Amino acid sequence: MPENSIIPANGFYLIAKYKTGHPNSALNVAVDLDRESKQFSISNNGFVITLQDATGQTEDIAWDSTKLPSSGYGYRNSDDSGSASLERKAPIGKGDDKTSWQEATDSINFDDIKDLGTPKADNSIPPAILPSPIITSITPEETLAIDDFVLDQIDGDNFAMTNGLQIKLQNGTQEIWATDWQVLSPMLIINIEFDLTDAETGAWDVVVINPDQPPAILMNALTILELEDEPGDYSNADIQISEIYPHPTTGANSEFIELYNAGDNSVNLKGWQLDDQFPGGSAVYTINTDTIIESHQYYVFEKLQTKISLNDTGDYVRLLNPQAALVETTPNYGSANLGEAYAKINDSWEWTLRPTPQAANVWENPIEPEEETTPTDDDPYSLQPNEIVIALDYDDLTSTSVLLTWQISLIGAIGELELYQSDNKTTLGEVMANPAITAPELTLENLQPDTTYYFTLVGSYNADDIISNQIKVVTKTSGAAHPSTGEAGQYKQIIFTEILPNPESGEEEFIELFNPTAAVVNLSGWKLQDASGRTYTITSFDLPRLTLADIDPLTEVQLEPGQYLLLEYPVTHIRLNNSGGEELQLFDTNNDLVDEMYYDGTAKAGYAYAIAPNQNWFWSDELTPGEANDISFATIDDDGNYYLTDTGKPLPWQAILWISLLFSGIIVAWSIYHAKSYSHH
Repeated sequence: MPENSIIPANGFYLIAKYKTGHPNSALNVAVDLDRESKQFSISNNGFVITLQDATGQTEDIAWDSTKLPSSGYGYRNSDDSGSASLERKAPIGKGDDKTSWQEATDSINFDDIKDLGTPKADNSIPPAILPSPIITSITPEETLAIDDFVLDQIDGDNFAMTNGLQIKLQNGTQEIWATDWQVLSPMLIINIEFDLTDAETGAWDVVVINPDQPPAILMNALTILELEDEPGDYSNADIQISEIYPHPTTGANSEFIELYNAGDNSVNLKGWQLDDQFPGGSAVYTINTDTIIESHQYYVFEKLQTKISLNDTGDYVRLLNPQAALVETTPNYGSANLGEAYAKINDSWEWTLRPTPQAANVWENPIEPEEETTPTDDDPYSLQPNEIVIALDYDDLTSTSVLLTWQISLIGAIGELELYQSDNKTTLGEVMANPAITAPELTLENLQPDTTYYFTLVGSYNADDIISNQIKVVTKTSGAAHPSTGEAGQYKQIIFTEILPNPESGEEEFIELFNPTAAVVNLSGWKLQDASGRTYTITSFDLPRLTLADIDPLTEVQLEPGQYLLLEYPVTHIRLNNSGGEELQLFDTNNDLVDEMYYDGTAKAGYAYAIAPNQNWFWSDELTPGEANDISFATIDDDGNYYLTDTGKPLPWQAILWISLLFSGIIVAWSIYHAKSYSHH
């Protein structure tokens, strides 16, 4: 070293081949000593660097003379994609021990080429080592050997949120690697895409691999069924679309499409397809498993199964046979009123106030109620079977019991009732009870926690059976077996306050939540869900962090009173609809609804949808992500929506709270300000 070479305390002394500013240098920091004239270089085939004091005594050593690891350590890649340096790990170990060194993951003090290294700066902090992944379940559990197969979701824990995660199917020595997927949280992976063309039939393992960790394997998780060369005989089939439910009172996931077998023979619906408006609309849903619809019976396909989202502002449904030939198309129903079903009644499509899934359609005038009639003594037994309806429902659900309730359109016509219980939706199952006709409710006990049951009520009428709708009941999980990550919520404990569905270029869609209560709320494990059924689980991995050391998968998501939580699209992967309306729901760890919101029509580009103190929603071009909404006077645009004018900077919360009033269509503005907002960027 030259005389007067100084290295500061807790500082660095940088030796490089090229001096500062040299055109061949990759550095953007001052070099203390350049060795260009000495032809200084480090061999790519193995080296040892020693540091000696003035007497020749060795103070330290770097590397062990073996060949460098791959990945471009120490030299620039030929494609100018950058390279990586070797860094000393902390705590400091022996310099000639390869385990004392690591590949750089940060890039500091380099020029504009993406080199990895930290010259004259603190070394990279290695990424946190995740525990091995765990797979608990997948959906669905079987499929046909088709191309473009999408595994809806993989549930488990410890899934890596970085780029190194891999997913595959394996059957002995055969492997099929996933081509695309989305990791929503360490507990959930969705939309896993595979190409199963020519895949062998049978049971396949599902494998998830974290970087540098043993893989998680769920044995025999997915059954691949044989794809028939020719579809079954359906030439005499008479399958019809019977009823659709586009705007349920219980949320978008309750939407359904009902088919009816008007023929005299049972039909296997495997290979048939359902779709909505074309072109555009939702993806075509293909029935990939054996699905038998009996003669003169109904079969309901729920939105959670089909992923078909029926628009509230107008849509239609198409039915196609296994050769993709169009069998039937419903009329475009136009605007859908909340709670009304669009049903085929006497070969005519009508709106009715009474949805009847898995049962004959019943028309109740959405405008004027039907006049009630009192049947004569012999009138009940002169009706057609499809004129009598048994509507089954449930209430008071616990982990081991459920209260079943029902209504019969004409009690005097029914001779006897039988309650059936099944573990799948394709069969009636076994008779569990013979309820009294005069007492329209029954409590079933001794059920298993966290178990799915299907119940159907069958009444006798002359020589026919009147079959109710089939209901699905999932018993609650017992407290000891359900270690929730967050807390059970209360309705409106956390609320939606602002969303941005159609951002201008360069902006991100976002969803904003707010805690209006006086208590801290733990949101860990709470879920967002949109109208298409896409979900996002709130996790601490998505919180802002000061340093990499702050990453902790066990950190709770605590939302303070008066605090906002901003969730952007890169985190949630929930893509809000720009047209056709949208719905958002927030569920707690028990899957109980905490808040919901929706909008109809089209979202104007660059406008946020924000809530006012009177609980009405308005479109505004003033975006306040993670902050209080800035609401001013409302005007009605050409599309019939309320839009808000510019108001300027919001005023302090404690000083002024403007009350929203409605006089002759003019809404007086309000502004809310909170000193410390919560946001994610």
